[in-house]
Amino acid sequence: MPRLDAIDALIDETHDALRAELGLESAAALAAILGAIRRARPSNDAVATIARPLLECVDDDASIAERLAARILSTDARRASGLYTTPLAITRLAFELLGLAQDARVLDPACGAGAFLHPFAAAGHEVHGRDRNPHMIELARVVLGARAALEVGDSLAEGDFAERFDAVVLNPPFGVHVDASVARGFSSASPNGKTPSEVLFLELAAKALRAGGRLAAIVPAGFFTNHGLAHARRVLQTELRLVLAVELPPEAFMHAGARMSSFLLCAERVGETPRFGRVGEFLRLEAKDAGHDRLGNALPASDLDRVLDEARAFLRDAPGMRVTPGREMEEAFATRAPLASGSDERLDARCSVVRLGKTPPKDAYAEQGHFIVKVGNLTGHGLDFTPRDRNFVTPEYAQAVMTSRVGEELTLRRGDLLVTASAHARRYIAEKVDRVEGFPDWIEEPVFFVGELLLLRPRDEATSLALLGYLRSPAGKHALRALVRGQTAHLLPKDVRSLCVPTPPRSPEADELHARLLREAELALELERERRALDALARKLYGGPFDD
Repeated sequence: MPRLDAIDALIDETHDALRAELGLESAAALAAILGAIRRARPSNDAVATIARPLLECVDDDASIAERLAARILSTDARRASGLYTTPLAITRLAFELLGLAQDARVLDPACGAGAFLHPFAAAGHEVHGRDRNPHMIELARVVLGARAALEVGDSLAEGDFAERFDAVVLNPPFGVHVDASVARGFSSASPNGKTPSEVLFLELAAKALRAGGRLAAIVPAGFFTNHGLAHARRVLQTELRLVLAVELPPEAFMHAGARMSSFLLCAERVGETPRFGRVGEFLRLEAKDAGHDRLGNALPASDLDRVLDEARAFLRDAPGMRVTPGREMEEAFATRAPLASGSDERLDARCSVVRLGKTPPKDAYAEQGHFIVKVGNLTGHGLDFTPRDRNFVTPEYAQAVMTSRVGEELTLRRGDLLVTASAHARRYIAEKVDRVEGFPDWIEEPVFFVGELLLLRPRDEATSLALLGYLRSPAGKHALRALVRGQTAHLLPKDVRSLCVPTPPRSPEADELHARLLREAELALELERERRALDALARKLYGGPFDD
């Protein structure tokens, strides 16, 4: 198969040529024309000649449709409608995970160009799809063939599918406003405000499944942890039993002009003897790639293969995470990890300050001045004060911050903890957590920190070291990442304040851990002083520092 960039180039060339030949004003009309070319010999020979190289270059109709669908709408229009075509690698993973019996009835109530249904149609299943966009349905007919039952329509407004299907697959529009008159028909709708479109689609999918039917759906990462969706999760858990969830890499949707944190979840409709996974167990996996890198280049091997192997082992007999039946969503994505002994307490009871930093405007940076800690200065084993690009701010900016209402909260002091709080992917959140032990002699105080970092100011030394140990642990990182919001990844202080953190019982091991963490921070500061001394000697002997 040609490289994706070669396919993209052909799409661009074909689109331009067809526009010139037919006077097309809308790229959306191209979908209908290409569909007609695929199904029947067109009367316009020029159109056939132009389009044939594109259509013959790809063996798999779904591959070309996926790329084409991403071009039908502009990036802004896609975002406004929540439309992101589903990567074929993800749809194939879902197909393998669901493991349907022969001749299953499969529905996609927001089918788009048919990519999610494609592997099921290719396997001979009876596929049904509905979408509001007629051009998407036209593409879906190309992808899925004449046997597919496809229709134009608004599933949320029209679709009571009445427990007819063995499986539902779904990549719904994310965060799109749904008219209140439509939302009122759903039990999962928030009684106090707007409900994201993906929540309503999940309820629709649950009701479309027969008892024991299976669901594969892509949802934003915040679905599991957003406090405002607690009501929706409670409702959905009465209909669906969560079996497993795969955290997808943000690059998975890059072909659609999006980088977002999302999960592929698999669930079973309750009401029959479970045949998909085991009641009281859940598996959570993370895919590091979807078969291509950040630039879209194919990788020699896909991490989705490993994910599939681990999921299959779990579905056979490998143990998973223990969860309470009917509470899978809360417990599988819990924001705390209770200890066998000790106690839990909200983080804001242990910290006087929990806040993001402030990123200066461009004209506030300077070659020298007051130091501002950036993400790159965190190492996960002690702060590195080696100056990088834009690590200093002007005295005027420093004065303005210090005299502001929150000046004390925006300046660092000994014992503070800094956490990476903003990234393009959820897995980088809380990747590094460091403690401020002090500042090198050459740094002029006050010292600030940027908006991509979260400050925790524990109330005392013992709490500072205990929190540092916990937040660097796998349990602590998991707890913080469970709070992530947004299509990209962000931690919000109000969410972090409510995080329940464990207090381990006093023990020789805990005392040793705290002592070593303190020593680590001291050594990092000492190492910084040694670097400066070495650079000074190098300048005298060789005319410049070692690391220039």
